[in-house]
Amino acid sequence: MIGMVLLAGVLGQAHIVAADGITLRTRAQVTGDSVKLRDIARLTGAEAERLGEFEVAKLREGQMRTTVGVSEVLRGLADHRPRWARLTLRGSTRVVIERKAAGPAEVSDERAGVPIRVEGVRSNVGLRLALEGEAETVREHLLGYVHATVGALAADIDVKFSDRDAAALNRRVAGERYEFEPIGSDMVGRLPIVVRCYQDKKLMETLRVRLHVRVRRTVLTATRELRRGEIMDESYLKASRLWMDSDPGRTISDATSASGQTVVRTIAAGRPIVSHDIKPATLVNRGEAVTVRCMSGNLMLTITARAMSDGTLDEVITVRHPGTRESFTARVTGPGQVLKVVTLQQRRSAAIDAAAQRGDPA
Repeated sequence: MIGMVLLAGVLGQAHIVAADGITLRTRAQVTGDSVKLRDIARLTGAEAERLGEFEVAKLREGQMRTTVGVSEVLRGLADHRPRWARLTLRGSTRVVIERKAAGPAEVSDERAGVPIRVEGVRSNVGLRLALEGEAETVREHLLGYVHATVGALAADIDVKFSDRDAAALNRRVAGERYEFEPIGSDMVGRLPIVVRCYQDKKLMETLRVRLHVRVRRTVLTATRELRRGEIMDESYLKASRLWMDSDPGRTISDATSASGQTVVRTIAAGRPIVSHDIKPATLVNRGEAVTVRCMSGNLMLTITARAMSDGTLDEVITVRHPGTRESFTARVTGPGQVLKVVTLQQRRSAAIDAAAQRGDPA
């Protein structure tokens, strides 16, 4: 796969020329354990520099060599919300990283390549890539494309092709460049793809092939049916490795993060739980009398106040003291419980205000 170059874009947006660039090298040397994006790529422009500290790999103690693929880079960058409309990604699809005993990091064999341009990216939209390099058939090129865009390990991706496309898929390539453009926004399930063949920068042929893509993911499921309004509990949640041939949305894999949240629609037993199935549980209701713990240094004072809005765990809400009618903010810590932390500066300001109201001299 080393030496393949990628060209990507997403349909549905006007063409935008990206000014900033990330150029992946084929080899890089580092002195420490942490491998940052700037160690394996040449960065140009503010948006690319912003992503430079992203850790693409970490060498184990004693490990002298590793490799990083473009799919791993794309998957990791997604967490940093790159502004793809401003970026061009180009270069090698696989970077060999070696540990150097001492001295500054060195790089070699940087390939500019054809850019990967990603415009107006939505979370579930596939990239359009053009590939050239070591693959011998269109089928091998297409498999490389699917692995790069889905962003999963090869063992967790299953791709089946239509028999009617065998002649086009088994065609041997020699100097051509192929562009693959998915028709639709979901890279999992039934996937028609337009294949364009270029020679010497000229479009020679356009084909359309059909794939069926399955991805194995770790997802959270319930051991029984969950009804709307229920509070999630870890006792009937479990993480499962499932083959999925459709994209249900943002799946949840951690039972701890889901526990205590409220079910907003019925979840069948065994079905992957997605983010829009649940919401944080309301622990404080508007108009409810709540216990307020006021903490200042080593002092703790407990009072009762009235909540002016609903609140979920760790949410900051406004409460009102029924006697003084004074309103203040506090953080929700549990059912009917909020915490107000008073800093030293706030105590001083309150003392000054109280003295001014009494008419005490400054």
